[in-house]
Amino acid sequence: MKRILWTVTALAGILTGQVDRGNISGTVTDATGSLVPGVAISLVQEGTNAAFQVA
Repeated sequence: MKRILWTVTALAGILTGQVDRGNISGTVTDATGSLVPGVAISLVQEGTNAAFQVA
């Protein structure tokens, strides 16, 4: 029983790192540093070429 409890406890830290959500935040600026309103941003996962667009 102690071995099972130890194994579950040891794996808990590893398993919590496997999440499918995250956050990306920032601002879009032009060459002069001014904010650019109303832009569309595309995020592309290079390995699968899956894209997500935010308007």
